[in-house]
Amino acid sequence: KTAKQFGEIFKDLNAGRSLEKKLYKGAGGGGGEINDRYHQKVRELAFNLEKNGELLQQVLSGAITLKRLATMSNEELAPKKLTEKRRQRDEQFKKENTLDKPMVFGMVQLPAATAVFEVEHKYNEHKDDDVDGDG
Repeated sequence: KTAKQFGEIFKDLNAGRSLEKKLYKGAGGGGGEINDRYHQKVRELAFNLEKNGELLQQVLSGAITLKRLATMSNEELAPKKLTEKRRQRDEQFKKENTLDKPMVFGMVQLPAATAVFEVEHKYNEHKDDDVDGDG
């Protein structure tokens, strides 16, 4: 079933079979059992190959081998625009949640460039919103 699914994506059943074998080996298969890691990787690849035309073209042209494809992370499989958007979001989060000068929280002094967790930030926001004093 998996080989056929990839074969349809590639329009080449032999390529589908080859990728399926590589995924099976990479997920620790061989003893006749198919584990969760294998199923997760199949879903990730099928989704990304269907949604990311650039990735599919790189595989079909040979720029990305099936062996390499089988080991790529979700980040590597994502379209370039999405990867860039995630990178920018992460940079913005880091910028917004990093101290630019030393601060003291209770008895703990944090040096500049210390990441402050969003949970602490949200807790402090909600604590300040408690105007009626009941909790």
